[in-house]
Amino acid sequence: MSFVIRTLFVLFAFMGAAQVAHADAEFCVDSVSDFAAAIAESDNQDVVAKIVVGQYTLSSMPHPPGTDDVSDALTLIGGYAPGCGSRTSVDPKDTRIQFGIGVNDLFSLKAADLHLESLSLIGMNAGISLYAYTASLADATVTLRRVEVRSACVASPHCSSNLNTAVDIYGADVVNLSQVLITGNGSSGCAVRVRAYSLDDMSVTQSTFANNAGKGLCIDDTSGSNDGFYVDIYNNIFWNNGSTDLRTDGTERVRVVRNIAHTTSFTPAPESAPVNLLDENPQFSGSGSSAFLPVSTSPAVNFGTLIPPGGLPGSDIAGNPRLVGNAPDLGAYETDVDDLNNLLVTNTSDALIAGSLRFAVTQANNSSVADVIRFNIPGSCPRTINLASPLPNIEGAVTIDGYSQNGSVRNQSSTGFDATLCVALVGGGTTTHALRTPSSGSTRLNVSGIGFGGFSDSAVRLSGGNGNSVTGNQFGGPLGSVNLNSSTVNLRIGGSAQGALVGGDDDVQRNLISYATGTGIEIVTGSGFDNGFHIVENNLIGTTRSGNGDAGNLVGMSIESGENRVRDNVISGNSLNGLTLDGSLAKENVISSNRIGLRAGFELCLPSCSGLPNGLHGITVINGASDNNIVLNSIAYNLGDGVVIGAGRHILLLSNSTHSNGGLSIDLGNDGADSNDNDAAAGASSLPNRGLNWPVLTRASGSSHSGIVSGRLTTTAGNYLIQFFADSACGNGARGEGRTAVGSTSVTIVAPAGFQGTSTFNDGSVASSSLNLVGKVISAVAVDSAGNTSELSTCRIFDDIIFADSFD
Repeated sequence: MSFVIRTLFVLFAFMGAAQVAHADAEFCVDSVSDFAAAIAESDNQDVVAKIVVGQYTLSSMPHPPGTDDVSDALTLIGGYAPGCGSRTSVDPKDTRIQFGIGVNDLFSLKAADLHLESLSLIGMNAGISLYAYTASLADATVTLRRVEVRSACVASPHCSSNLNTAVDIYGADVVNLSQVLITGNGSSGCAVRVRAYSLDDMSVTQSTFANNAGKGLCIDDTSGSNDGFYVDIYNNIFWNNGSTDLRTDGTERVRVVRNIAHTTSFTPAPESAPVNLLDENPQFSGSGSSAFLPVSTSPAVNFGTLIPPGGLPGSDIAGNPRLVGNAPDLGAYETDVDDLNNLLVTNTSDALIAGSLRFAVTQANNSSVADVIRFNIPGSCPRTINLASPLPNIEGAVTIDGYSQNGSVRNQSSTGFDATLCVALVGGGTTTHALRTPSSGSTRLNVSGIGFGGFSDSAVRLSGGNGNSVTGNQFGGPLGSVNLNSSTVNLRIGGSAQGALVGGDDDVQRNLISYATGTGIEIVTGSGFDNGFHIVENNLIGTTRSGNGDAGNLVGMSIESGENRVRDNVISGNSLNGLTLDGSLAKENVISSNRIGLRAGFELCLPSCSGLPNGLHGITVINGASDNNIVLNSIAYNLGDGVVIGAGRHILLLSNSTHSNGGLSIDLGNDGADSNDNDAAAGASSLPNRGLNWPVLTRASGSSHSGIVSGRLTTTAGNYLIQFFADSACGNGARGEGRTAVGSTSVTIVAPAGFQGTSTFNDGSVASSSLNLVGKVISAVAVDSAGNTSELSTCRIFDDIIFADSFD
């Protein structure tokens, strides 16, 4: 399966929910009636329901959306304080949804995308149905994150229709189960069943399926026709279920890495044999609110991989630190078992003396085991260590835990960075760097809770190692009474380093990366090395602590290597480009769900929004960077273009919201709006995205919330996707803005090699339940089968169908 095609399937596959989703409607839920109203409203618009800590006992199931073509998303997140101004808990046990005694209704949720987080679902007698469906282009996704399902299907003879399963997930293209606890459910079938007839990708990480009456987790191709879906199962416990603990059926594309299970069934067998699949009792504690916490002698303790799909969470299901020892524990809970060698920093000296950070790093390098460096420095916060020279290279597995210093507090903000950091490493402008992993040797650096600034090369250099992490740090700017000053580059990753995590899907993992005189984050290449596999997620790059002010780097982020994932970041306020893909080795990267040129939090648009613009373009593709996917981002208010493809091919631009930029939303060639005349010419294959022609729209009409678009595409032979967008007005040069994706169609063109053909379409369906389309302008892009995407077309006003034929 090609990179472009699979990415169409996995746009949402490993996207965390670290920041509260931006929705058409937000509800603060502190009553059963509020809960019901939020679910009902998701039939009309995207809904985020913030649920106040407490128990909500349902006397009946709130009516879910009932239309077949659901186009709206529903997000339910527990753990909020009264008024929903802040979130006080991520532990699902603190926010409980429960059915009353004798209620046998099916707990059913249906939306385009479903996201459940920090919730306990208890005693749903007839089971739980989670149905994701959308008629639009984007994949339908079901995400359960820190969710407990307990005691479903105990008192009722039927569960989730006729499937005899406690939790039935169906209709989804992508399913993510992260840190879920599924226990004590009475179904004799499956505790959780994922019907895979439309499934493309699924991940199950850091979860526990235990003590259920029937099977634990079942992933089934119910139609028998889907043999191409992918399943990643990492760091889980499947134990003491009534029959099979884990079952997959219908695909050989199953990766099973570091799990505990007694009985498994894989049909067909996975392409690669399971790695470290233990058939050993996980030894749960067996009592209290953490009954499924392994005891200290459990084989689950410190056994997981540091680099599961999507990156390692910052905290476990209950909100405790996820990485305590040398490796994470398996399952939903993390013990406090620390197998690291502890080294303590007690002074701010830069000399090689007892108690200094330099001495601790030297000790760690001489150690034969994994080490953790903690801090207990007397004095007021922050404690500043002025480095006259770089610290010794990291030579082994070393954790530097700045949050161990007294007075430090991890970030709690859902959109900003409100952490209190009490350890600062300052270079004074002449020291090249603070920390470095060399390109050779078996090294791993995990650093958190540190303020960095004043380095002439890069504050942190990850030149080697597998599974490095940089989480919860601040680069540049004021840190209490200390000014960290600027570094040339804040973070550089390259050489032979693989699998680095920068930030993460938890709020506590977010980094503040600002004020660099060069680049905030550079992902570069080493000698002969082009695959990074790095994750940069949920960071503030170029902003102040609130995420709403300008603290720009010169360039927000630059990528020169391949197979990296950049998602859910705010990349705004930088002096030049927000993000640059640079060079022929920058390939097969996925840039998704970032806010580029926008503020992190809510902006009251009176009289209009101004965003937090990058000084040049939002995203720039240069020097032959090819085969990259830029999807589902919000790219707006930048002073130049939204996306510039100066040189590169197979740059997929899909379902982005691009608008209000100083130039075009999409500019092929960095030369302004192109005419439709280049893509069949000699040498066109070397043009940016082969100079693909844009569609010509001839008519757009319908009712307030749906309609049909007609038009034509003239280009070379092949199959093409046409994606439609709506906005209130055209952009520069009468070109469309890509503010809101509202539908798509496909066309096939037949033409001799080297010549163009034309295909018309009269069935381009557009729809939006929340946007009145009448009077809006419609535009479109064309996408070929290799991922080349055109510029946006000229605009066509959407007419009310009553007046479309001049009956006015």
